[in-house]
Amino acid sequence: MSNIDDLFVVRKGGGRQYLKANKRYVVTRQGAVVELDTSDPSYAAQAENQEALLLLGDKGDLRQLETIYRNLTVLFNGSVRKEEMYHIEDGAISSVNAPNGSYDATGLAYLKSVRFKSTANTTVNYIVQGSNDDHTWHDIFEGSVTVPESESASDEGSVELIAPQGIAKFRYFRASAQAGEDFREIVFVVEEIAKSKFLPLDEAGKLQELNSETYDVTFFVQGAPDLSTKLLTFVVPRELYIRNNWGGFIGFADTPPAAPYPIKVLINDVEKGTFTVDPNGTTSMSSLTRTKLVPGDRVSLLTPAYVDATMADLSLTLVFDRQELA
Repeated sequence: MSNIDDLFVVRKGGGRQYLKANKRYVVTRQGAVVELDTSDPSYAAQAENQEALLLLGDKGDLRQLETIYRNLTVLFNGSVRKEEMYHIEDGAISSVNAPNGSYDATGLAYLKSVRFKSTANTTVNYIVQGSNDDHTWHDIFEGSVTVPESESASDEGSVELIAPQGIAKFRYFRASAQAGEDFREIVFVVEEIAKSKFLPLDEAGKLQELNSETYDVTFFVQGAPDLSTKLLTFVVPRELYIRNNWGGFIGFADTPPAAPYPIKVLINDVEKGTFTVDPNGTTSMSSLTRTKLVPGDRVSLLTPAYVDATMADLSLTLVFDRQELA
């Protein structure tokens, strides 16, 4: 798509409305298309509305495919089944949280109950909130409760608050009490967790699933490599990691060498290992412990001080991890 004028939305009942540069749009549940200026606060107010489809004319793209799919389902009266958009899990129980500590249900979920501990025979004034972005919070329910005594020492001061019916789904939950009140060991119980089958966004707005966990460099050497020659110098653009024993480094010679052909692997011109092309055309690597690379580091491949006239047409792939693995 080369031009913003190529973008349009089909209105309910027929007809199309083209998106204009520096405008934003809201498609309502009824199928109406509302055009807004970029500074109009009513657009931002729709960010939390799961029944509105948001379009960014100023960027020439749609907010995210998941939102479109989800809301078109609403607009067209459930023509797409929920199971086609989400994996539905029965429920989950959180680990223990501190007051105002955020619990991530890892998907949109209904809050079933909140458990906490306090001092017996005291009154706690509480509020329970939900959020879809861990930033903007909405009140779910609030109230006060007198903490009962218990016959069991292990259950002393324990309270379970049952969430009211008909509340919206949220991904994040938190609970707190008035200042100075004993309110601790908070546990959330959620049910019907809907985990999207679509690709999630990371903090930069990029699709995480499309960002590979590895960073691969592939190249091809036609004919026989020259002696004492750098076949490649790769300048590291971001923090990367070489796996133990060069895991993922691989190669193949269309015409194999007569004898094992050792290619030195240099990091910043210091030899760190050997990439050997074997007589069957495959490759093997020397041992190496996991190594961190920072932007500006150079990884080079240096041929031996002789030419193997038998070998020709060498393909090599270097594989790095984008993040440190546990």
